[in-house]
Amino acid sequence: MIVDCHTHINFTGDEVSLAEHPAATEADTVDVCIVLAAAGKSSQETNKALSEYVSKYEEKTIGFAVVEPTKDNISTKNLSVLAEKMGLAGTVLLFGEWLSPCSQQSDAVL
Repeated sequence: MIVDCHTHINFTGDEVSLAEHPAATEADTVDVCIVLAAAGKSSQETNKALSEYVSKYEEKTIGFAVVEPTKDNISTKNLSVLAEKMGLAGTVLLFGEWLSPCSQQSDAVL
């Protein structure tokens, strides 16, 4: 089994189709892909869209929720909801651009 363990999807449009997610359409080279969503208006909206997407294409995708610890509830209970109720396999923590090693703001922090 071939797994693409790092694909991204953006939910800025009205609907995302499998054709717009190239890793998931390459059936002859990739059996399943892990899908990470780009942070949108809110983590809650993004994770809902991701949950709907991976449930629609569950044979080809595994979703990981996006969580911003500086903005979102990161309690064990809330993270469990992402897995149990939304059907997402795990979480990806995003700390915003200010902590990116490539940003000028991070120079003061690092």
